[in-house]
Amino acid sequence: MNKFRRFLKNPWTILIAGTALATLCGRWIDKLTGSNILNSILDIIKSIVIGVVKFFTNTYQSPLWFLILLFLLGIFLTLITIWIIVKLGEAKEKSLPKFLSFKEARFGRLLYRWDYYEDYGGEYKVTDIRVLCPTCICLLVNLECPNCNNYYDQLIKNDSEVEALIIHRIESQKINERS
Repeated sequence: MNKFRRFLKNPWTILIAGTALATLCGRWIDKLTGSNILNSILDIIKSIVIGVVKFFTNTYQSPLWFLILLFLLGIFLTLITIWIIVKLGEAKEKSLPKFLSFKEARFGRLLYRWDYYEDYGGEYKVTDIRVLCPTCICLLVNLECPNCNNYYDQLIKNDSEVEALIIHRIESQKINERS
């Protein structure tokens, strides 16, 4: 029974069943009313295709100055569009919170790095917390530095502790402090 429900909720099943049902309903309406809806729909689609083909196959005669003007207008509109995109990007960068540049700090003797992500509510969350060796700035693997072989068992804080310390520094405006 569970497999059958999954089969019914599959998008392909819904698409194929919906198409078949719409075709059957169209034929049923044709029978009841004596009309020919499907042929009318096909005629409309055929006339649209013919109109598009005629538009692109007809030849138009335009003076050279018009073509040059059209070309320059295209370049102008492209430059305006690029300028608008750049300005929107600058505005978005200016509106980002300053704390997003705070991605590294020492807590105790160890160096931590992290990133942020913006959730759907527009709030920023700390993510991807990494612990680095304070001696050689190498990423620790299993509490040990693979570069200088130092072991940091007791010093490492868990992710929730580090996140709490990061949030505390951001909220208390102590972003540039070293602890």
